[in-house]
Amino acid sequence: MNAPSNKTIVVLGGGFGGLEFCRSFRHPRARIILIDRQNHHLFQPLLYQVATAGLAMPDIAKPLRSILSGREHIQVLMKEVRAVNIEERRVDLDDCAIAYDHLVLALGAVNHYFGHPEWRHHAIGLNGASSPPSSSSVEGRPGWRWRARWPS
Repeated sequence: MNAPSNKTIVVLGGGFGGLEFCRSFRHPRARIILIDRQNHHLFQPLLYQVATAGLAMPDIAKPLRSILSGREHIQVLMKEVRAVNIEERRVDLDDCAIAYDHLVLALGAVNHYFGHPEWRHHAIGLNGASSPPSSSSVEGRPGWRWRARWPS
């Protein structure tokens, strides 16, 4: 009788969902490939602390490889996904394609404006480390002058 082959599980996204899957799923014949375009996991609930200088970015962003270190069955790739071919069970990346047996989509979230896309121009979104609010993005908005004059 043939031994069962290893299964490849591709996880797209290194946020809360993708990391939780990688940390909790354990099977002796599973090989997990985590793909994210960023090299780090960002703890977004504390992003406002970085925006207000309460914390530094390294306090809330950790490298994916260090979070998952010690797990030999997990490979982390910093790549951009170009396409997912469900019929062929393949994820196309910039420079290669990866075949999978199972696919986990944990691609994160976007800001939601409750059916009012015009609010985007008046609201400051906190999505990631690459786009924290700057003084030019908040200057002239309500509350900016109050914060600027608040004594230290």
